[in-house]
Amino acid sequence: MKNTFLLILSIVLFSFSACTDTELTQQLETAKKQLEETKAQLTSLQAAQPGLIHTVLFWLKEDVTQEKRAAFEEGLKSLKKVSSVRKLYYGTPLETSAKAAEKPYDYALIVYFDNKEGHDIYSKDKTHLALIDAFKDTWKRVQVFNTRVKK
Repeated sequence: MKNTFLLILSIVLFSFSACTDTELTQQLETAKKQLEETKAQLTSLQAAQPGLIHTVLFWLKEDVTQEKRAAFEEGLKSLKKVSSVRKLYYGTPLETSAKAAEKPYDYALIVYFDNKEGHDIYSKDKTHLALIDAFKDTWKRVQVFNTRVKK
């Protein structure tokens, strides 16, 4: 969108160089309309693309220390730096008073991307790969769910 705006602005400024006031006013109005149309098209394209929610459940090995858990949480938090991550949440299961409830996992990570391409960028990002490399030996099990969000 920024590049489109700059292109339109450049065209407008170039065409203003040898115009009368009336011509300038007309060209400015035309440029404003074109910019508004471009914004509307971009908004429409963004709305048409469903987002993607990446959910990862982690089961840790029994011998993982509190220090290692704290380091893992910092690693999860570091994933916010990945350029394609729009929102990121992580945490532990909520303990309830229900007798039938079992502890289903140790940590959950939930990441929102604009689209599949954002997820693909994240998958190859050095921060993501470093987290996997640093903590893969602490996981007993990992389960991943990718959900396309319908708008």
